[in-house]
Amino acid sequence: MILRWARTMILRRDQNIELSDAFRLREGHEIAEHIMTCYQPYEGDPGEVMIPFQPEGRSKKLFKLKYDYNQFSPSIEKVKLETPEDQGIITKWGDRIYRITFNSKEQLRMGEFVLTVELDD
Repeated sequence: MILRWARTMILRRDQNIELSDAFRLREGHEIAEHIMTCYQPYEGDPGEVMIPFQPEGRSKKLFKLKYDYNQFSPSIEKVKLETPEDQGIITKWGDRIYRITFNSKEQLRMGEFVLTVELDD
């Protein structure tokens, strides 16, 4: 049971975006945080997941998602789009949707997941 879950987002113009989920649970549980993207992500250095962003006709930009690799580990999967409801997604984004899941390495009763998104220079 969740006793407290508070999400904060901070935009630091020309620097980064910080997403923070602070939580307190009645019992210890593994925590999983999900991020979806239509650009194929990959793991970078420890504590980083990279998302190459290249809109049609524009130059490529590389976004870096930074997280605490001592507490969380990422997994990346391509989401299968097979249902009739998925046709709207396919029409807008194509058949390339990826789920990045940040899983806690141990059961947590309280803590904070912090994800920082920045443009990699």
